[in-house]
Amino acid sequence: MINIAHTRYSVVKEAAKSLGYRITKDDDKDWDIIWYDSAVTTEKYSKLEDFQRLNHYPGIYILARKNFLAINIMKMRKIYDKEFKFIPNTWLLPCDWNTLSDQFPKKKNRTYIVKPEASCQGKGIFLTKSLKSLKRDERYVVQTYISKPYLIDELKFDLRVYVLITNMNPLRAYIYKEGMARFATEKYKSPK
Repeated sequence: MINIAHTRYSVVKEAAKSLGYRITKDDDKDWDIIWYDSAVTTEKYSKLEDFQRLNHYPGIYILARKNFLAINIMKMRKIYDKEFKFIPNTWLLPCDWNTLSDQFPKKKNRTYIVKPEASCQGKGIFLTKSLKSLKRDERYVVQTYISKPYLIDELKFDLRVYVLITNMNPLRAYIYKEGMARFATEKYKSPK
């Protein structure tokens, strides 16, 4: 049985039905899986029975949110510089405002990609060549935009590898071998 009381996405219900799960919206029932659209507290997680599973682990935002991911990648880059060279220069605003503002006069033709720190699905992302388009008190992750990206048939793309974590202690993770590629719908043009 799957509990869908905490999701607004109909696709979860449709997928559960297609897999033969019974559906409930009652937290008190003996469900096997519960689906949350948002973060799960440690308290909720600690109350799970051994047979129950959920789609989020407490603290997963440290990898899922852009700002925390950037912080962790920058830490790794300091330790393993060669292995993390592919990561573009990154600034977290507002705390890195002065360091970023030092870049603009020196790199007049450089484009930066600006992402809200806690948004998803491309919402709020924009490109800029001007510091004037940024608000000093807004919370953004800013990165040097890759000016010559890899393209397939003139289309930008990203590759995703999915990992299913079924247990944290001991860690049990499964990598989906085929992964996924997402392609842009329009041919790439350099930013102007």
